[in-house]
Amino acid sequence: LYFLGQRKTQGNFFYFPVAFLLKTPLSVIHLFVLLLVSMWLKKYKLHVLAKMTLYTFPILYFLYALFTDMTLGQRYLVPVYPFLFVFLGGSINLFRQSVIKKIVVGGFLLWFVISSVLIYPDYLAYFNELAGGPRGGIRYLGDSNLDWGQDLKRLKPWLEEHHVQEIKLGYFGTALPQYYGIQFQWLPSVGFLNDQAGTKLIHEGDYLAVSATCLQGFYFENMEQYNFLKNFEPIDHIGYTIYLYHITPDRLRDK
Repeated sequence: LYFLGQRKTQGNFFYFPVAFLLKTPLSVIHLFVLLLVSMWLKKYKLHVLAKMTLYTFPILYFLYALFTDMTLGQRYLVPVYPFLFVFLGGSINLFRQSVIKKIVVGGFLLWFVISSVLIYPDYLAYFNELAGGPRGGIRYLGDSNLDWGQDLKRLKPWLEEHHVQEIKLGYFGTALPQYYGIQFQWLPSVGFLNDQAGTKLIHEGDYLAVSATCLQGFYFENMEQYNFLKNFEPIDHIGYTIYLYHITPDRLRDK
């Protein structure tokens, strides 16, 4: 388990609240808060049976999740979202109340649509603005919240486009790099058939492709074995899960 930059060996009470806050579009969270405030002010009312239907299961399920060790990803909160979106459907009622509310609700809906379009096709790696967007997610959560090896198939086209003949690869995932015709040498990697000790010999001029999960290091006995890459600026990214490095002096970060 990778949580807020640290490896955890057991569940954490705050894992799912943080995952919900960082992986749910802010437009949805704002709209949810707006409806709660409207209900508190009695501007938006629900029948008691609707309340029981919409509230009971998601609240009990979320509370159960807080105290379990199934903290492997925000995907375990998926059963909550249908109830949330049905509840948010009530925002349509706010359209009827004033021009200002129409503008506010319409703005949140437009924000949701735009964020959904911009993240295509990298939905798995979505993080909202609180996390710094999908590029910032690597600092907070790992595994299925960000990286399941989904970008490997895009590595071969990048190598061809940039005329890189061979690369050293630190990969997290179950796809086989050989299948995609990638000429590579293993770095320490994780993922069933891809569990590899790999080489630790890095030379000036080497090109490296390293998965976000490998950079986080939480599946390795030595979490810090990729820490040396913090000294180098990536030359590119493939999706949001594979970081490309060229080990040359001009790529060193300023201290």
